[in-house]
Amino acid sequence: MNRLRWVLTRRYYKLLQRLDARRLGTTAPAKDIINALVNRVLAEGLACHYCGVPLNLYAHAYDFKTALSLDHKVPLSSKPDSSAANLIICCVRCNFAKARTSYEEFTATVQRMRTEDRAEMNRYLDSLYEQRQSRPSCRTAQGPG
Repeated sequence: MNRLRWVLTRRYYKLLQRLDARRLGTTAPAKDIINALVNRVLAEGLACHYCGVPLNLYAHAYDFKTALSLDHKVPLSSKPDSSAANLIICCVRCNFAKARTSYEEFTATVQRMRTEDRAEMNRYLDSLYEQRQSRPSCRTAQGPG
């Protein structure tokens, strides 16, 4: 899990520091948040929290189905909180597909589709991802959820 710690530190340490500097609900230093996320992955495994796809630490953000991303359960636009309890490790596709949808609503929809028909779930997530990508204001690289 040293590789996971390195990837999270490299991609998100500065972001978490900036959020902490702005006092956006972060009570712990970025290093502690990353350690908490690594411990969660050790307990749960390295898979997307929403769709369950195994994540690849070496994947680039453009490989949206297997690349690792951090998502906020409650979006920063609603409630600025970047604590470890509000962060989820997921794939880029689910991060973009969720956007500003509530955590409970998105999780319920994806879990229902996951148990009924995985192909339908993949089509649904891909279509949401494509809609979000086509927006001019949408980011093309990983960032806060």
